[in-house]
Amino acid sequence: MSAPNQSQPVPTLRSYQRAAIEAVIEARKAGLRRMVVSLPTGAGKTVIFSELARIAKRQVLVLAHREELLEQARNKLANALGEGARVDVEAGSARASKDAKALVCSIRSLHAERLEQVLEGRDFGLVIYDECHHAAAEDNLRVLRRLGVFEPNWAGTLVGFTATTLRADGRGLDSVFERIVYARSISELIDDGYLCPLRGFRIATSADLTRLSAGGQDFDEEQLAEAVDIEDRNALVARSIQELARDRRTIAFCVTVNHALNLSHALNAIGVPAGVVHGMMTTEARQQALADFRRGRTRVLT
Repeated sequence: MSAPNQSQPVPTLRSYQRAAIEAVIEARKAGLRRMVVSLPTGAGKTVIFSELARIAKRQVLVLAHREELLEQARNKLANALGEGARVDVEAGSARASKDAKALVCSIRSLHAERLEQVLEGRDFGLVIYDECHHAAAEDNLRVLRRLGVFEPNWAGTLVGFTATTLRADGRGLDSVFERIVYARSISELIDDGYLCPLRGFRIATSADLTRLSAGGQDFDEEQLAEAVDIEDRNALVARSIQELARDRRTIAFCVTVNHALNLSHALNAIGVPAGVVHGMMTTEARQQALADFRRGRTRVLT
């Protein structure tokens, strides 16, 4: 499934994006083969790895977790690689051509048989791992092992991109990657004028979190949901969104799927069109919910 050639010009790299690319190149020259670039959401990680793909001499494999990111990555890659360079997606029913310069793949679709088909007849010199904080999970490690990234004689480069190097289960990324070669924080990019400054509003509710037990880096999910997924509290949050967000599109992060459903119901009940998106939805339903949000049919997405 090949991306059409993009007509828009290749974006001009920002100074920190160029610095990240230079850091990856210098680290590879120094002998590192598995490295991480850590940048906040909105910093243009896809632009950076598209430029790395452009200068790569061999085929490029991009591993992504969320299906919504596959098309975004494919379009950016096609734009960066230019006319004549094929960029394909390998996910679901989409199959990639053997001669594609770059292959964007859903890591969750790479069961053993399909992974062998992806590897057959291809020579990947660069592996990009988007949202690489997931890399330490066992099934993702299985894919990386089969790609050969841990082999002493592997001649490729693995570059992981993430906005957070912390995992909820506490497992370290040092089991996969050798070093974070470049990192910028959200506050640094705000200070430099690349990201918008944040404004915070705190809404007082009657929820008491002081007695909740910690689970890893966060509260226990079931206890937290019991404390905050309350009808009166959801109604207060909905009214607060209506007042503070006004006509701006809004994303509300919830504790559980039921919490997302209940908050969406509370918003719709006061006339704020809201939709829901969660990992248990079918691909088609999730895509429809996101499309409705983009087009303004819903104003809040929980």
